[in-house]
Amino acid sequence: METKQLSGLHVSDFKKLMRIPENEIMGEVIRLNCTRYSNGLDVIRICTLIRQRKHRTT
Repeated sequence: METKQLSGLHVSDFKKLMRIPENEIMGEVIRLNCTRYSNGLDVIRICTLIRQRKHRTT
């Protein structure tokens, strides 16, 4: 999985987000975006990717 596919999110952070309950994903991505990524993430796209991957694996 390349970083470009994750809208700027590092793979390690994506894996952590995959373990978070679905109702908390948006808030956690926003928190990461503000603190670690200096508002450089596409929050909606990342949340959508995480939800899609979770539904594929379950």
